[in-house]
This record gives sequence, structure tokens and C-alpha cells, in this order.
Amino acid sequence: MAAMSWRSRFRIARLVARARPSRPGRPCRYLKAVLAAVAVPVLVTAVGIGLSRWDGGTTVTPRPVEPTAIAAPRRVPETTPRLPSYGAVPRLVLPGALTEAEPAPIRARSLPREHAGRTSAPRGTAAPVIALVIDDMGHNMETVRRAAALPAAMTLAFLPYVQDAPRRVAVAREAGKEIFLHMPMEPASPAFDPGPGAIRAGQPAATIRANLEAALARVPGAVGVNNHMGSRATADAGAMRAVMGLLRERGLIYVDSWTSPRSVAEKTAREAGIPFGGRDVFIDNLRDPAAIRRQLALAERRARRRGTAIVIGHPHAVTLGVLEEWIPEARARGVRFATLSAVVRQPRCPEARTAALCGPREARAVTVRAAACGGTGC
Repeated sequence: MAAMSWRSRFRIARLVARARPSRPGRPCRYLKAVLAAVAVPVLVTAVGIGLSRWDGGTTVTPRPVEPTAIAAPRRVPETTPRLPSYGAVPRLVLPGALTEAEPAPIRARSLPREHAGRTSAPRGTAAPVIALVIDDMGHNMETVRRAAALPAAMTLAFLPYVQDAPRRVAVAREAGKEIFLHMPMEPASPAFDPGPGAIRAGQPAATIRANLEAALARVPGAVGVNNHMGSRATADAGAMRAVMGLLRERGLIYVDSWTSPRSVAEKTAREAGIPFGGRDVFIDNLRDPAAIRRQLALAERRARRRGTAIVIGHPHAVTLGVLEEWIPEARARGVRFATLSAVVRQPRCPEARTAALCGPREARAVTVRAAACGGTGC
């Protein structure tokens, strides 16, 4: 009816007005026709609606139409679990500018089972030996000169991407310091950028080798490699096997900074047959002279107990200042200093390793003890 034109409605109204009843109480034939014309479409429509709601004798109640809901994006779980925080260990919170958000706690390393029970040299036979390492070298020439002037045998680890890296490496080498490549590696947190050319977990072995070769070319004379950041990369066995394969070809050593408790660097280095070492103490987790001295005292105690200790610091002005004062004091207490390669390349036995570094008298004493325990020395 809504679609009927106004002309049709007018004609029907005029016909109704002219109609005369043929019998009292009954509509005329015109009115019957009009009513039929109106009622038939309405009836057909009603029947259609009824049939649409009938399904095998069961009335189907129409469900209200709900607005289309936008599915929330599925959260992908993190592939790398969160690492333990240094916050749980006193005085061991690393500055974010130098390391990752959640570095691993200091990892206690043990000798193989056959060496268990003799992990320290007898008193009076050997002086404790400390291998000092300064990481993150190369950003500033003045800092390079100051670190190179420290009065001790030590190792400076240079980042490969710093400006004019070969010339700054040459300054340290001329001062008699040992050179390491401080190789950028992927951290666990994407918020930290290890730098260009970093080794990353899951990279093809060819890419890892190319990045490592390019970095070694930027740090001429490097005798070994240690990791810059690297919590994710050092936990990837494939990546570390590629690294150790190239180091074996070059005759280089690897030292793990232990930024992750899941590191497989030691395992892959042993498999590749290359010399391996690991950090014992970070000395400048807090850039405070008193805190740095406490860490150095801890390193000295470990060196006296185990024979050697690998100590890592960074080229902060406060760190270098403390080392300039502490090194002569430590010498006066009988502490000896050596490069990383001298410590790492020694036999596993702490007694034999320390004696070889300290002099003929200690070496003879260890030789006598070695003969007494089957020639192993420990």
C-alpha cells in the first residue's frame, strides 16, 4: 500500500464515494473489489512471513543481530624467558649504558670432576694472579691512553665499530697491552642495541663468519674475543659453533663475560678445542670508588683461593682512577698481574697454571706435587 501512487488512491476514494448499496447493510460491488485488492497483498505477505518462521513444525525465534566484534590480537609468548636480575645480588647492579637490562648473576664455574677437591694452591707456593680486562675500549683516545698507561700486564677489549679503531688499538699495543675484540652480540632485550654488525641468534653461519671477520679486521692484533652484551646470542648453540669454528681457524681464544646463565660458549669452545676462560668478577657495577674497591678485594680473595681470577671493568674515569691507586697496593701484597691469554692458555689445574705464571721456584714445587698424584698436578 505504501507503494500505491496518489492517483490510484484518488480514484479508489472517488469510487467509494459514488458507491450505492444494492441492499441495506451490504457494501456495493465496487467496495468489494477495493477491499479484495487491498486484502489480498496483505494476506500473501502474512503467509510468507509465517512460512519463513516455520521449520519442520518448530517455530524459530530470530536472534538479535549483534554488532561484529573485532577480535583482540593474539599475544605471542616471548621466546626467551626473563633472566635473573642482578638486583637480588648485593652491589651487583650494572649500569644500563654498559650492559643489558637484566644481566645474569655471577656464575660459579667448577673444574672437571677429576680435578675436584684440589681447587686452590697451597699457601706459600704461588702468588695470586689477576687478569685485568677493560671492556668497551675505543670510544675516546684520551681514555685509551690512560688505560694503556696502567702499571700492570692486562688486556684491553676494543669495540670494532668505534671511530678510528685501528689507530686507537695501535696506541694500546705500543704500550704493551694485550688486545681483544669486544664482539657485539645480541642481548635478550630488544631495548638494547649491541651495535652494527652484531652476531645474532639464528643468523646463518656464513653471516656470523662475515661479521666476525670484519670485526677482527677493525681490531688488528687481537689474540682473542669476548662478548659485548650477548645474552641471547651466547645461548644459541648454532651461533656459538660458528664463532668458535672461525676462532679455531685463526688460533684465537674466547672469554665469556657470563651475561647469561644459559650461555653455551664454554661447551662449544671445548667442542671446538679452543682455549676458553670466563669472567669471575665485574668491578665497576656501581661507579663508586668504595664499591669498586670492594669488588677488587673480592677478586683478590678469589685469586688467592683459586690461583687466578679474571676481572672485568670498563673505561670510566672513576674505574681507571681506582686502578691507578690499587694496582701498586696489590703488588705490595704479593698479587701478580697477567694478560687474559696467559691465564686462559695455562693447564686447567690451578696449581700448575699459577706456578707457570709466577716463577721457577713455584714451578719446581708444583712439579714435585704433580709427580705424587699421577703426573696430573692436581
